[in-house]
Amino acid sequence: MNLNIHNINESIQKRAVFFISPERKLIIEYYSGYIYLSDILKIKSNAGEHKDFSKDFNVLIDFRDAELKINVNELLNLFQFAKENPQLIGNRREAYLTSNPEQVVLGTLFEKYKQDLPIESNIFSTLGAGVLWISALNNFTWIENTIEKLKSENGNSSDKK
Repeated sequence: MNLNIHNINESIQKRAVFFISPERKLIIEYYSGYIYLSDILKIKSNAGEHKDFSKDFNVLIDFRDAELKINVNELLNLFQFAKENPQLIGNRREAYLTSNPEQVVLGTLFEKYKQDLPIESNIFSTLGAGVLWISALNNFTWIENTIEKLKSENGNSSDKK
């Protein structure tokens, strides 16, 4: 599979990319380096404009290689963004892959404050647990390979021909 994708960030110090699989009804987001709220909002906006996007696709968000530079007040801005963009928010599951306590805290706060959103979310430290939770275990190897490609290639895409 050739991802043929383009990075939204010009900086080598960070990576914020997504991949949409309409056949699997899944969006994978991958972040590395210093990640700010603006990076996350840009990914959400770009994914929402992608021709293969569906607000009801489950989302696997991999923060394991990222250092999140987001404070609680900024997290509240993420909810405001979601309320202002209902076309991006559907009935779905979001699995957050984390590797450190700061990421877990932000994920926990997201879970606490997302009251009005139809998103069911959970935090995981392993890919297997996150994939299992979003009911995509039969796609585990594909997901693992796609994340590895997102780590090394630039940009955003889908696997729809």
